[in-house]
This record gives sequence, C-alpha cells and structure tokens, in this order.
Amino acid sequence: MKLTESLDTKVTGHWVDADDEGVLACVPFLVAGKKSANGRTYSVEIVKEAVDALKEIVGRRKSYGSTKHQKELELDLVSHFIEDVDFDPTTNTAQADLRIVKTTKGKNLLAILRAGGRLGVSARGEGAVDEKGAVKSGY
Repeated sequence: MKLTESLDTKVTGHWVDADDEGVLACVPFLVAGKKSANGRTYSVEIVKEAVDALKEIVGRRKSYGSTKHQKELELDLVSHFIEDVDFDPTTNTAQADLRIVKTTKGKNLLAILRAGGRLGVSARGEGAVDEKGAVKSGY
C-alpha cells in the first residue's frame, strides 16, 4: 500500500543563495506522533527509520522533487533535489534541506516562496496502516 502524506509548511531555517548551484532551504516534511492531514500517525521509530533509509538515497544525490504531484518523476518538472535529511527529536519532525535548482520550475517555486507563499510537501512511502490510522513498522 502506498502512503502519501502532505504537509502545508513554511520554509524554515536557512536560505543560502549560491548563483551556480541554486538556493538551499530547510523544509519540515513529516511529524511523528501527531495525526496527519491524511489521518495517519507515524511513530518516532518509523519516522527515524524512514529518515535513515532516505539518507542513503540522498547521499547519492538521487532524490529529486517537482512542483507537480505525479506518480513518476518527469525531469522537465524537477524543481529541487534533497541535499540532506534529518530528524529533530525536539519537535519529532523529519526535515530536509532542499536545493532549489535553476530550472524553470525551480525558478517559479523560488519566486513563490520568496513572496511568502506556502509549500505543500508530500512524503511518499509504502507500508501498512492499522484500523486507527497508525502506520505499521516496515514503512
């Protein structure tokens, strides 16, 4: 079963302008221990496991994102890639450093964010959910 979460968020943390690489933004993408907009609850352990698994992919610079919520990534829609991912135990939040790249979609995304727009972030994974909406181990 595919699990997709959406989190309406404001870009937090740091902005680093780098003309040749794009812009770096820190974005929360999943909160543990709190019911999500999709009615699911992720334990701290499951979120930490997912962050650790994602770190391996991120380290190979293979985690791209787009401004469209599609099933498979289309390179002409890429707006950013994940440069780093971490879990903040003080807020039980998984967060990512996104490198917003200088593609057409990346420039559009950056203009919206700089104007104060909010970013909807979707986290995807596979797993099972119990009858109360708690995501089971193995996500």
